[in-house]
Amino acid sequence: MNEGAWINAHTGAWRWITEHASWIQNQENARSLGMTDEVHALLAAIPWDFNGQGREAILRVAMNAGFIRMPGHGASVTFEFTVPTRTAVNAALPFMVEHFGPLTECVFNNLRAGEGFCVAYQSLPEFLARGGLIPTG
Repeated sequence: MNEGAWINAHTGAWRWITEHASWIQNQENARSLGMTDEVHALLAAIPWDFNGQGREAILRVAMNAGFIRMPGHGASVTFEFTVPTRTAVNAALPFMVEHFGPLTECVFNNLRAGEGFCVAYQSLPEFLARGGLIPTG
């Protein structure tokens, strides 16, 4: 999987995207995921710059508002977020069910807590049932 997506951690709604920062800065796109106009106004005020401080700030504002950034990297997919890890995993599960094969590597990074874990998609249900090693942050 080489695509990317934004996932709303509160609703599980998701959208395929072109590039994370520029896509979420578009008000129509942001609204389609349930972003409030107040949060979008914060995003719109940040100058977008390719791989610069502006782009990073845009991503942080979106994640701090409860959105999960999901870039795909072939057979590995990363979920980046600042909500509690269990919230992010639960919000991403329907997306994973629909799009992942059993050997897709799932990397979860809680940027607020500075914690993460990696597990193959086929092992995730058992991992979660056992309580996993999911940080609470």
